[in-house]
Amino acid sequence: MKSKNKYRSINPLIMKDIKYHARRLKKSEGFENIDIEDLEQELLCELYTFLPTYDKNKSGFNTFVNMVISKRGNNLIMKYQSLKYE
Repeated sequence: MKSKNKYRSINPLIMKDIKYHARRLKKSEGFENIDIEDLEQELLCELYTFLPTYDKNKSGFNTFVNMVISKRGNNLIMKYQSLKYE
């Protein structure tokens, strides 16, 4: 379940958060058949789209990153659960 992706040009703290949330998703029901690398990339792309909304007066950068990644992970879980019960 360990990722083989290498992200040398991305802040290691950001990647630590992304890898943590990708592993959390992988353990969730419905995500067992999805590659962990795909989950990491999904979270990284989501973070990238939200970077222009970062406001240093509202929070620290690491807090912003963690919130975006965490919320996206939770949204993916809720999306799967809603599809499961339709």
